[in-house]
Amino acid sequence: MLKFDYDKLYSNLMKACRMSFLDLQERYHQESFYAFGLFTTLDYDQIHITANTEAGLIRRAEYYLEQNKLNQNSLYVGYDLNEIKIMLRDIPTDWAYHNPEDYASLFQPIHEACQARRQQIKQIQQVYYQKLDNPSQLSQIIKPLNDQFLSMCLNVLHDLDIEGIFNAHQSRESIRINLLLGNQSENERKEFCYELNPLSVFQLYEEELDIRDQLYTEMGSRREQAIKRSVAEALQKQREDLANWEKRYGQRKN
Repeated sequence: MLKFDYDKLYSNLMKACRMSFLDLQERYHQESFYAFGLFTTLDYDQIHITANTEAGLIRRAEYYLEQNKLNQNSLYVGYDLNEIKIMLRDIPTDWAYHNPEDYASLFQPIHEACQARRQQIKQIQQVYYQKLDNPSQLSQIIKPLNDQFLSMCLNVLHDLDIEGIFNAHQSRESIRINLLLGNQSENERKEFCYELNPLSVFQLYEEELDIRDQLYTEMGSRREQAIKRSVAEALQKQREDLANWEKRYGQRKN
């Protein structure tokens, strides 16, 4: 099966994360961080840190608000600044400090190890794909290998938290940490958040998600009403145009 040195990857990842998270907080100490995490791709072939601040959230929301003015097909058309902030709060790809190129030199050995691991996974998949009567069983073989990788990442975040890495400049209760994946289910994200944070932080996270979901529902209703108004206005205009046409046409006949 898989021959991979998780202890070495754990050690390297701890070192890279410790240095990068502390440096990030020092460089932007004037901003209030609310989230730190590790982000990995769906294939687990790379991993990097991610974080956001309240100021970074506002900057990104203002960007989308400006896009709304320029393009009526923009993603957040119809939302105000505060509503966009609510939507973006838990989307790491829109966070201010979510860039694989940041601290690339620190994470280079880690990326190389992750890619080597991914190549081994592919080889295992090829071997078992030929042997299995039902190829769908392949996921049952690969899942424990990926679970082991995720468990290692969770251990890194947990151990960094014990060291006090995430609350170098502010209280731990104001920060949540999480393991974030591409195409991650909300249940899995909540599960990881529960495992990694104090209960009060997790409860606040759940409240934020509830507010976001309520906003989705309200916005759906708003858009439905806007569509109905638009259709009604279009039909009214058609009726008015038809009446004007009939009036002009009738006058010509007379």
